[in-house]
Amino acid sequence: MGFFSKTPPPPPPRTIVGAKTAMRGTLSTRVQTEIHGRVEGTVSCKGTLSVEPGGALKGDIAAETLVCRGDASGKAAVSGLATFGESASWDGELRAARLEVKRGARVSGTIQPPAHA
Repeated sequence: MGFFSKTPPPPPPRTIVGAKTAMRGTLSTRVQTEIHGRVEGTVSCKGTLSVEPGGALKGDIAAETLVCRGDASGKAAVSGLATFGESASWDGELRAARLEVKRGARVSGTIQPPAHA
C-alpha cells in the first residue's frame, strides 16, 4: 500500500520576476519564466516565457515559447508558439514558427517565420 503514501514530486523549477520588481539588463534562464513586473533588456529563455497581465517586457527576446498577456515590445525570436492573450499588447518585430492571437490582443509591427541558417 506504499503506492498511495508517496510524496508528490516537487513542482518544476521556474523563474519569477515579481510584480513589484523592475530590472534592466540580461536575463538568461533554462526554465519556465514569468514576468509580472518590468524588465528592460535582453531575455533568453530555453522554456516558456510568460509576460503576465500588469507585466511589461521591452527588449530583445529569444524563447522556445512566448505567452504574452501583458505589454511587450522589441525584437522577439520564438522557435515554437507565440501566443498573445486577450489583454496582450505587442509592438515590434516578431519571428515565430507558430502564432496565436486571441480576440482583444493588440499586435503591431512585423511578423515573420523564423530565420533559417
